[in-house]
Amino acid sequence: MNDTKNIILLAALRLFLQRDYREVTMKDILEASGQAKGTFYYHYKDKENLFEETAKYLFTNYIVTNFSRLSYGSIEEFIDTYLQTKEKAAQKMSGLGENVQLLIFMEQATARIKSLELLMQQQEKKEYDAWLTVMRNSREKGEINVDIPNEDIVNLFMHTYQGIRSEQFKNIQNNIDALKMIKCDWRSIYTLITK
Repeated sequence: MNDTKNIILLAALRLFLQRDYREVTMKDILEASGQAKGTFYYHYKDKENLFEETAKYLFTNYIVTNFSRLSYGSIEEFIDTYLQTKEKAAQKMSGLGENVQLLIFMEQATARIKSLELLMQQQEKKEYDAWLTVMRNSREKGEINVDIPNEDIVNLFMHTYQGIRSEQFKNIQNNIDALKMIKCDWRSIYTLITK
């Protein structure tokens, strides 16, 4: 991505993460990016176009998990590599500023950008499939010692994560703490299914 275009995008992303879309003005974006109006319009059609680009950028660079990079040898390995990946993203996201309101941003983005909802659904399906793969592998190896269907165990892990994350999205300052809570809960689930 062009440096000037990227400067505008990141400045706008920080603004959109801190304030409602309607509250962010072109003047705010130009001041935050240090760019002229002509430069803005050279790279972006309008504020709506920029908002869409910021949402896709955030989703692709901070939210999407590449499940092919995770370890599937055991549930423990999967959890460890999954949470390491999320921790790296959380550390990266902390550079986006303070008072980040990710939940509001994502709600506005999915309401305005129909393709983003589809991307989120695809990501959730990939996550479900990854968990299901590790559950099947672990059951074949005798790691799981309960008579609960793999799908139910997957849902338990995913819903625990989603519940903590939805609470955490309200105040992103505690991103790392949220991951610690998830790790603790997942360890408890792991203990219950492997006894």
